[in-house]
Amino acid sequence: MKILSSNDLTSIQALERNEVAFPEIDFTNDVELRLGSPTIKGAYTNITKKVGFKYFDDIDWNEQGDVEWQNNMLQWLSASIDSLICDYFTNPNVDLLTRIFIRIQLWGGRESRYPFVKGGGFNENFDPTIYAEGVDLIREGKYYEANIKIGSLGYVATAFATKHLFFWSRNKAPIFDSLIAKIVFGRKSADERFYGKYVKIVSDLANDLDTTSNKIERNLFNWADTEEGRQWIKLRMKE
Repeated sequence: MKILSSNDLTSIQALERNEVAFPEIDFTNDVELRLGSPTIKGAYTNITKKVGFKYFDDIDWNEQGDVEWQNNMLQWLSASIDSLICDYFTNPNVDLLTRIFIRIQLWGGRESRYPFVKGGGFNENFDPTIYAEGVDLIREGKYYEANIKIGSLGYVATAFATKHLFFWSRNKAPIFDSLIAKIVFGRKSADERFYGKYVKIVSDLANDLDTTSNKIERNLFNWADTEEGRQWIKLRMKE
């Protein structure tokens, strides 16, 4: 694993595909997820068209909300998901499990619509039994196996499966989406075969820096939307 200055353009460009590298940034900051565009608004519209408003009855939605509203909503959704997961552990049932799945998908943004609008739609793509089995694997700390299990649901795959791992593990399992895959591995998409390796790398880095996997993932994700982050990705992808 290499940790490189984002100004070391020559070394960044020389990285091979699948070679592990992180930018030299502060991974100890306790930051919230920040997005630069209102991606959850489109997700909300697409999801509610397919499943109705039953699972969103406690959300004060603003169709005209700006990016700042969205980032506040992301924090609210995160807290509500954590609360629902606590309720599920106390009283596991299919309705609550389904609500949690849908809410995590909404939190994930634009591409969360796929299980609702592709193939046979939500009822065909979502299997609560498979999802519950994935949750059990997460609780056992078997993140790689859980990623495969949840990723087997229709149109979920690793980029979104690991968002579910993140919440159900109480923020211990890092999210591995295409953005992270580009930064760390120089890969175009989040391949499930690399998730176990990514979990181990982030855990080791967290120990070395006296921080947490969650802080590493959050700081990395927010940094990706900076000028330095975009340059890093462009060089890694040889664009």
